[in-house]
Amino acid sequence: MSVMEDRFYGRSDLMRTTDAKKEYFLESKDFDSIPCFVQKGFFGCGGSTYWFRKVDLEKAALQKHGEDALRKKRESREKRNEKKRQRSEEARQALKELQTNKKPAKIDGIEVCVIDNTEEDQAREKDTKEAKLLKKKLLNTSKRALKMYPNGHPMPIAFDIPNVSAGVFAALLDRAGDRELKTFEKKGAYIKHFDKAPSFFNSTRQKLCKPYPMDSVAVTMCDGISLTYKPSTKILTFKGHGEITHIPGDVW
Repeated sequence: MSVMEDRFYGRSDLMRTTDAKKEYFLESKDFDSIPCFVQKGFFGCGGSTYWFRKVDLEKAALQKHGEDALRKKRESREKRNEKKRQRSEEARQALKELQTNKKPAKIDGIEVCVIDNTEEDQAREKDTKEAKLLKKKLLNTSKRALKMYPNGHPMPIAFDIPNVSAGVFAALLDRAGDRELKTFEKKGAYIKHFDKAPSFFNSTRQKLCKPYPMDSVAVTMCDGISLTYKPSTKILTFKGHGEITHIPGDVW
């Protein structure tokens, strides 16, 4: 890679390596002959970042794929993006309809909806009660998973919960009544939801930790958690991570 002068840095016609790969259908080896500007990383802030001019990326993409092939790739990508936008809009409309047809209420901190339909209401109440138990299970299991490696670094949190019905999953995310999961935007065979641990568990960070008194530290659950649900197998995957914190003296 040859290095350009820094006068190109910060201009709108520049693109980083990661984005350029997606936008121009390029591989790592394709960048060896493309001029770039190197933004050197600082200590503790990761490695260097490589910036490329879009005109050079376009030229490399044409050389690699040819004009017709590149056009077809872009058309296919646009069709995929259009389908994603359509699924997103359908999920948004379904959620709006669900919220319109319900009377908001909460049972033990979990939002439910009351509709004038006895059979649906019974099913919704059942899902909500099971979701309440499931959330407790997720909390207890994730707190037990707050562990440290021998070198003192926190271990990642990842575990599966089997046999979670679609209705219970929907109720877990405050969408009780959506047993067909119409209010969720699916990505392939999965539904992914990202949340913050304190708000999801209706708790505080001080309570989302596991103390290690011998070391005078605790492993505290970080804010970011993810829930991945596969309707075909009814498996719910919980992921998160912890960080080393001091044990609050007024709590422990």
